[in-house]
Amino acid sequence: MKRILLLILVSALALVSEAQPCYCLSYADFQADKWLPLDTLIVKRHSRNRQLLIGGGEIKLTCGDKKTDKILKEQAFAVLYHDTIFINCTKLQFDDNQLCKGYTIAHQFARDKLLISGSATLEKKVMNDISTGAFMLGGGAMGSALASHSMRGEMAVSKGCFVTEIEFRSGMVKIVAIDDAFVRNNLSKNPELIEQYEQIKPKERLLATNVIPLFRKAGLIE
Repeated sequence: MKRILLLILVSALALVSEAQPCYCLSYADFQADKWLPLDTLIVKRHSRNRQLLIGGGEIKLTCGDKKTDKILKEQAFAVLYHDTIFINCTKLQFDDNQLCKGYTIAHQFARDKLLISGSATLEKKVMNDISTGAFMLGGGAMGSALASHSMRGEMAVSKGCFVTEIEFRSGMVKIVAIDDAFVRNNLSKNPELIEQYEQIKPKERLLATNVIPLFRKAGLIE
């Protein structure tokens, strides 16, 4: 009986540990699976209208402690809670532009990479410099953003993808655009998925809503 109770207790502790929110301070720490625990995590989502009006990531993360909240805002690279990864947009850089404040959800891609999707992760000044498409972050793929010089392009900012490429000494992580070659290369072992990809209209192939399901079928997104 004591053994059964002990096993139940150990199992319960394991579940609590897995559910406990945690954060890492750098992209290298993410790749090395080095996380620091958080007692609590408060997730606040910004409205789409707010993002389009003033920019910023769609998610704000806090824990109720001023010191830790400042770390999450200014120093943390990513936060992990259950199976969800939140990326700090201020740690991302496209060309010479730092991205907006706030967090966005990412998908782990090919083990050590991240994929971001469905968020207005770019400041308006950056949106104007990016052509419609998807983007990738080094070490992992992240869902992306679309943009153009028109308001229509800004409205579409949540439909593309980002992916990480490299972490600079400053702690900033460079992101690059996902292109057709990247998609085909990552689906090369699955000709049936490439066939599905080619059936999509060329102008819509790189949208996050199209490429992410294909990457998931290929086992690239965990």
